[in-house]
Amino acid sequence: MLLLSENSVEFTSDGGNHEIVVTANTNWEILCEADWIEVETTEKAGNRIILIRVEPNQTTIERTTSIFVKAVAVNINEEIIITQTANYLFGIGTATVLMRGSDCGTFLIQFDEHVLGLPVPGSRYNNVYYTINLPKEFQKEGERINVGFRAPNTGELTACTTMGPAYPQIFIVEVFACGGTVDLKIEEITEIKLCETAYNPQYNLQLRIENINDSRCPTGMRCVWEGTASIQFHLTTGGEEHSFTLDTHQGQAFKRDTVIEGMKYQLIDVLPYPVAWEQRIKSVNIIVTDETE
Repeated sequence: MLLLSENSVEFTSDGGNHEIVVTANTNWEILCEADWIEVETTEKAGNRIILIRVEPNQTTIERTTSIFVKAVAVNINEEIIITQTANYLFGIGTATVLMRGSDCGTFLIQFDEHVLGLPVPGSRYNNVYYTINLPKEFQKEGERINVGFRAPNTGELTACTTMGPAYPQIFIVEVFACGGTVDLKIEEITEIKLCETAYNPQYNLQLRIENINDSRCPTGMRCVWEGTASIQFHLTTGGEEHSFTLDTHQGQAFKRDTVIEGMKYQLIDVLPYPVAWEQRIKSVNIIVTDETE
């Protein structure tokens, strides 16, 4: 006799542990070839237990494997099917809405070259992806958008017969239009997102974020160093244009503030703080002060 309490286990992309109780009147062994799974046996409350440890899935592909429990002296085998969801973690990037499919509501969007977390297959199609959950207010051809996305769940997106199933799929989690304008406050915190321009008419200042490179050590990970978030700004003041970079790191090799034409630009924070295996659309908090007063 060789019985298992379960013959299939599903894990999320985060991985984790799971226990299966074995009832047997014969000796048995475990076989597992997957390198992303660790299996060991133990005892708990008088029962023999198979402890399964699954590593986080850092790919955008669902994966499946089997663990075999085989009786040593008799021909009895049991199979445990392990399934782990794809990495539903965010990627972020700036994209252009290309066109809409005629028969299934699918939208093609093309990402710019600089993208965080973009699944590899898209590079074969000039970073063109399709999705059916683009919000209505962004469904205009040529619209420039900032997109937070993840890999779709099984059955979450349906291939469009007009576009063809060859284009990789994404599921949009958050999106906002590029080119928006916010008020640039003086001596108060101003929040600016990628693609946005902060404007102050009194001082004739226009401040735009060109790029955000966040290498800070994510929560839930061990890192060699704490990292930094580097922000590339483009400033227009009095008809003059300036580019500068500020960092969250406070070390001597990094700049957290700068003074240009009597105005001080001080980086306060970049939010949200990174979490292991996750990308989110970032916003930058900055304070501008008049140093001439």
